Amino acid sequence: MLLRVWSNFKKDKKSTKQPDQAEAREIEITLKENTSLINPTFIMRWDVTPEFNYCQYILSYYYVDDIVMRSKDVYEIICTLDYMASYKSDIINSYQFVLRSASQYNLNLRDSEIAPAFNVDKSVLNTDCSILNGSTYLIRVMGASDANSPYGITTFLATKQGIQAIVEEAFNNPAFSTTSFGLDELLALLKCLFFDPSQYILSINWIPVNVDAPASMHKIYLGWYETTQSARVLEDVGKYTYLNINTPQRVYNDFRDFDENFTRFLLSIPCVGVISVNPVDVYQGLSVSVTVEYLTGNVTYYIYNTTTSAVIGKYRTNVNCNIQIGGVNNSINGSSLVAAAGSAVTELSAPSINVIGNVGSQMEIQVDHEFRLTRIVNGSAGSPLLNKGKPLNEYRQLSELRGYCQCEGAIIETSAYGEVKERIESDMNSGFILE
Repeated sequence: MLLRVWSNFKKDKKSTKQPDQAEAREIEITLKENTSLINPTFIMRWDVTPEFNYCQYILSYYYVDDIVMRSKDVYEIICTLDYMASYKSDIINSYQFVLRSASQYNLNLRDSEIAPAFNVDKSVLNTDCSILNGSTYLIRVMGASDANSPYGITTFLATKQGIQAIVEEAFNNPAFSTTSFGLDELLALLKCLFFDPSQYILSINWIPVNVDAPASMHKIYLGWYETTQSARVLEDVGKYTYLNINTPQRVYNDFRDFDENFTRFLLSIPCVGVISVNPVDVYQGLSVSVTVEYLTGNVTYYIYNTTTSAVIGKYRTNVNCNIQIGGVNNSINGSSLVAAAGSAVTELSAPSINVIGNVGSQMEIQVDHEFRLTRIVNGSAGSPLLNKGKPLNEYRQLSELRGYCQCEGAIIETSAYGEVKERIESDMNSGFILE
């Protein structure tokens, strides 16, 4: 019988690699009696010590484990079956569920073989929410109006200087500074004593929005009192805008860009706070719709995945800043009034103090008008591609693959039986090399 042998043939014991037939030599051998075909012993005559490490007997391949000299020129070749090479055809023609592969893989599947490192890189991208980067004062008054105010309440748009002028007229009527009185002056003063214009100022608010309104100006009335001030009238309910949030490019271009152990995203929303954002949504694009209601200052944000148009979050806040104003009414010269009015008017009490509104904070609202997307990226260990492959998790015919491969629940149709078949399937499930 002939034994084909190879010298210095190198391979992994869990590899399907077979030697080149052109490099083989053939030698005469006999089988030792009562030998096993899984662990056979071949007897050969050779005039020198044999120097080969791999052989083929009929259709099976064997590792040479040992060469024992029994007598002069007689040697025993002790071998072990290379079942992965011997049944290579059955293995590569099988259709298996492949967990990991070095030749085909899905980079977006989490790879447990890659560990995160503790070095961290942080980057920030800002997106200006220009709708909140303005300034408008709203003064709401009750009284007569030459504008269309069906409820008797008119909201005017004013500047800071305009507010000051209106407040000055509300609290400091010229009649109060009169020191000599005729009948007309006395009547005007008596009206002011019983009618307080400042009581008709319902509220003064500031919002960080440039409000669009018609250019036409309307007189401001405080009750029946006509001030010398004019302003534009608020007619719209609010303002809407839609914008895209600046997002970065991917770093790793694999699952690590989406795995919280490697990548995290924080989004700071103006006047709301900081939220966590799914990396999948970030890399598919983020957009936001912003609605501002003028009178209440309520702001509503809808954040979208731009690719899918899915809403990933709804957030509300308020950017209304209540402006507190105050003044002294009826600041008159009491002795002069008594002298002019005689017995008709008694001595006036001390001047009254009026305060409207509460103290509001503009600082945070003025500086917080940007979406800030912060990305925190952890470093990464290397990928053991050649030794462990990468996740695939799909069915494949193994002839399509090369290199490292790991199956799950492998079952092959083969002429191998018993222990050999079990070992083949075990190696396929624990990981082997397709060559």
